[in-house]
Amino acid sequence: MRVFEKIKIKLRPESKLSNLHQFRLFGFPVLQLKKINNKKNWSIPFLNNKTNSQDKLTVYLKVNREDGFAFLCMQHWLDIIGKLDANIYIICDKKNLELRILRHLAFHDDNFKFLKSSDSNESKEMVKKIFCKRWAKAAFAHLKTFEHSKAINAPYFWNIDADDTMFLTPANNVVEILKEAQNYAIKNDIDAFSFDMWFTRTYRRHWSFGITFTNNKKNWFEIFKNNLDPSWQNPYKEYATLFNLDWLFTSLRDSKIAKNETFYIDNMQFIHWGDFFTNPILTGYFKWENNKLIFPILHNIYKSELGIVDVASDCVKLNYLINSDECTKFAVDYLTNLNHPMKLYRK
Repeated sequence: MRVFEKIKIKLRPESKLSNLHQFRLFGFPVLQLKKINNKKNWSIPFLNNKTNSQDKLTVYLKVNREDGFAFLCMQHWLDIIGKLDANIYIICDKKNLELRILRHLAFHDDNFKFLKSSDSNESKEMVKKIFCKRWAKAAFAHLKTFEHSKAINAPYFWNIDADDTMFLTPANNVVEILKEAQNYAIKNDIDAFSFDMWFTRTYRRHWSFGITFTNNKKNWFEIFKNNLDPSWQNPYKEYATLFNLDWLFTSLRDSKIAKNETFYIDNMQFIHWGDFFTNPILTGYFKWENNKLIFPILHNIYKSELGIVDVASDCVKLNYLINSDECTKFAVDYLTNLNHPMKLYRK
């Protein structure tokens, strides 16, 4: 790691900024310089982590992976959240990954900050008592979103696994989807409203994080403290051997302590990245069509009955209209970085 480093941060063409630089000392951000219409503005990046966030939406992008696909996912999420005009907090525990993000991805503006996962004593107590070691890092990252959002007085927030999830549709469409999900959750007094990554495929047994809108009306840490006894896990041991925060939220849903629900969009295509062929259960390509959730790899390649399931009856279908063919086109164009890939194969 360099003692002093000046990083020129890439900007999207639609950005109001003309230049954005960050200056780091031993890898720590000490100054940031932005230019708007040739006017310079200096700031100290770490000072505004606890500003009041009543006026803007708060979004946490959790990142840990450094695979090639992770940067595709992260860029897409930066494009999406940049258009939401939100406060972006990137939860990242790897300094090298943080630097790679700054050097290689493009931002909409300077309204972003990096945070470390939670290391508070109450978070450590929770993780030690009720979560398995494998999911400890994920739990600390999730808990940071609750801890930090409370500190900045955010009334609600989005918690997104930004390094391995991707809606296969342009950023403008995802912006409208997130807005609709948020409005639905607020109107219906939902505490945690999550995209359908596990709910349908586990036949309603498992509520999960991934892309989640959370209402901060509840005192979440008080609820967590009241559930440190792992006895809440007993009803789920038929299905799971390793427990994480997702399973705790499943328990809070089932015991009516919190109103946790799930949503989907008809005709949407979505990727939860990973080892599709060696681990097609934990990762996959998703398609929602005609009240069915389809996993093309499981269905078409492995010929598994798990490849098509009925969408859970109480999974909320948002009204946003998506064209499945456009999702396919977006996947081909965006993931291959070619506008017309088939031309390479035509005589």
